[in-house]
Amino acid sequence: MNTVLMYGRTGTTKTTQLRNIAIRLRELYRGLGVENPMFRYVGADSGWGPMDDIVLSNQNPNGFVEALDVSAFPGNPFGVLNAIADGRWIEFVEMPDPKIPKQKIIRPAWSMNTQLPNNICGYLVEGLNTLSDVLLQDHITTNRKIGQDLSAKSTVYADVMNANNQLVQLGYTIGAAGQSHYGQVQRFMLTDLLPKLKSLRREDGSSLPWLIVTAHEAEGADDFSKSVLGPATIGRAMVGSTPQKFQDCIHLYKVIDPKTGKREIRAYFWDHPEPGMPVAGGFMLWPAKVSFPPHVAKGLDSRWPGAYIPITWETGVEQLIEFRFEKGA
Repeated sequence: MNTVLMYGRTGTTKTTQLRNIAIRLRELYRGLGVENPMFRYVGADSGWGPMDDIVLSNQNPNGFVEALDVSAFPGNPFGVLNAIADGRWIEFVEMPDPKIPKQKIIRPAWSMNTQLPNNICGYLVEGLNTLSDVLLQDHITTNRKIGQDLSAKSTVYADVMNANNQLVQLGYTIGAAGQSHYGQVQRFMLTDLLPKLKSLRREDGSSLPWLIVTAHEAEGADDFSKSVLGPATIGRAMVGSTPQKFQDCIHLYKVIDPKTGKREIRAYFWDHPEPGMPVAGGFMLWPAKVSFPPHVAKGLDSRWPGAYIPITWETGVEQLIEFRFEKGA
């Protein structure tokens, strides 16, 4: 399996890059004779607007990305993500309506089959940090105890009309998560969810070819309480170690070219400095990397000598994906 993490601040075209990567990989797999290559999108971010034209829906039956918003899907978000990590996906089933005898309703349910169809070529997971936020909020909303109670917990009320047309008060728990809640979400995302996604298998026994994940950027702290930069999950502790979980880590970064004054977005695949954060001997570094055999890596230097890919309206990170695909690395 190829695993890629793209991270950057809001406005660095992360969702657009997912779209372009899916389009290019679909073309490449079609060239290998795969019939109708498909992808699955999982997110809880600001939506998949830039991908609307390729997302499968009743309005777009020719779409080739099955999309699911964890924050809007019914059910506990931990259950939703665990079902996805098992390889299950949504089916719409007809079942009896519990409120109206002899009536049927259509509702979503998870498939029994945990093996992926052979034409599923990749999972696109958007927003490690926003997915983590949804999970942390679930701990707060459900008043869940994990090692310790919520911090500064309280209950707020709303006046609601009940079935007897009476005004009643409905309570909601609010509060701040404790350290153990943050730790549990961090462990779940990086040492439970990601390994399960990496181990997904298709019906023919082959592994899922691509797992492409996005995240925002953040400043964190290492084991010695020194500041580090990197992709965000939740809290500061995992910022520096998250890139280790992926084969490739790409940083999407807005710059102004000092020679031309032109604004552009660059996709760095090598560590690069943050000029606004000086440290002794230089500047703090944004982590980025690609994992290629040495004889293949030489081709990167000649093609992108600045260790970054310029992002335009027409092209971007899919060039690196295509490079890896063609080199078989």
